Amino acid sequence: MFVSWIMSTLRLLILLFLWIATTTPHVVRAWYVATPSSRSDWEQLARLLAEQNRPKSDDGRVVKLQWDVWGRRQAQNTLYRRYVQTARQLEGSKYAILLVKEWGQVIGVAEMGIGDGSVSGSDDGSGGGSDATERRAILGVLCVSPTVRRQGIGAALVRRCEQVATQIWQEETLWVEVETTNNQALQFFETCGYIDTEQRSMVQVQRRQVLEETPHVVLVKSLVTHEDSIVQQERA
Repeated sequence: MFVSWIMSTLRLLILLFLWIATTTPHVVRAWYVATPSSRSDWEQLARLLAEQNRPKSDDGRVVKLQWDVWGRRQAQNTLYRRYVQTARQLEGSKYAILLVKEWGQVIGVAEMGIGDGSVSGSDDGSGGGSDATERRAILGVLCVSPTVRRQGIGAALVRRCEQVATQIWQEETLWVEVETTNNQALQFFETCGYIDTEQRSMVQVQRRQVLEETPHVVLVKSLVTHEDSIVQQERA
């Protein structure tokens, strides 16, 4: 009798659990895009970016030990100083740092600004190729914490950068430079509408405490639709 009562109670509890699981709505992720507003934001930004330089699985034990003992902290301090200093120097200029935060934690970051883009092999009218430079709106850094990837955070950051470029800076295109070996990033930007210009540039990339020049693919996206062009012509 007692065993039968226990079994009936367990069945009721299981049914109640299944009912709650199927009727309770899923919790919506509470992340949002913002700009750094505190020392904690800058420190978390540096920590997130520093982790991109952590040793790979095939690195030796000595390298991993150095990273754990002092490399991680040194990388974080270097990135913190660099980004804070850059933001102060470029205050009021076309430069922006955007964060994705969730419950006070930084889980994504994007850096964009106006920079010199090299155009190789351009025609100068003499019939030969030459190298020239032009001022471009460039999305230089895009990073999302590995624990929250494939949840639309990177795409949201890219869209916000595009809004800054068009609505605030009055730019018509946004450029991205991606390492030639980063196939995942190249595919991501392709899905976001960016096109390979078939130009290549050499960009300095920090590998732990060393700056290396690595080849990058130059991508571009036009941010002005056909309708926007018509409106601009009518206003002119």
